[in-house]
Amino acid sequence: MDYGPVTLITLDSSNGNDADPSQDTNLYINGEESRVPDFNEGSEQWNWAVRELANAQAEGQVIFVQFHHTAFGTGVHSLPSGSAGIANAEDSQSGVPMRIYHKLFEQYGVTAVLSGHDELLEYVNINGVSYWDVGFAGDGLRGPGYPPTTEYVPYDLLPLEAQQTHWSAHGDEPEVWNGQQLISGGKHYGFLEVDVRPSGDYNYEVIMTPRYVFPITDENGNATGKFDHRQYSNVVRITVER
Repeated sequence: MDYGPVTLITLDSSNGNDADPSQDTNLYINGEESRVPDFNEGSEQWNWAVRELANAQAEGQVIFVQFHHTAFGTGVHSLPSGSAGIANAEDSQSGVPMRIYHKLFEQYGVTAVLSGHDELLEYVNINGVSYWDVGFAGDGLRGPGYPPTTEYVPYDLLPLEAQQTHWSAHGDEPEVWNGQQLISGGKHYGFLEVDVRPSGDYNYEVIMTPRYVFPITDENGNATGKFDHRQYSNVVRITVER
């Protein structure tokens, strides 16, 4: 979809090659029977993505990509793909296989990749490509894992550059309490606001601001039914040169 200077490309990250865990995100889905496409290199979807990315780059567009499974995160769905189970450090709905697309995103100048699935709010930057997990927009709100993975956060499974640029609401926005009353911080429901603004004669500035609703409680910690509109500290600004 093109919207002014912005191109938004959507990929289907469900399934892939269900015969190979390293190339599949949903081992419980039979791709052929369910008619979900392979997303791996050389597939119809891969070739379509190459054409769309190349066209958007040639037109000087600000490029965003979205798909469901977070490729670079620290949640339970960021464990390696496999059927051994979470207790054995494998996940049957892992987003790790979608990392195969990073070389394309880097090659064609993608500004940001928007995903979810881990139900976290996380950010990493890998060689100029911003990756957001905006999983705080709905469903549940998890930490970096759930039993039995809560004592193991898979930072070591991230590329070094992603480890160095990693930010998360659960890890970098500590809760501040006054007795029973939460004053600030923590992970809350929200959304990612993306502004694309002209910068000079030809360029654009992209401002990505994670915003959330903060529940107001009384001094005893009881919900008042009121909420405050706030933003997290990790506001990302990128200049896209055309």
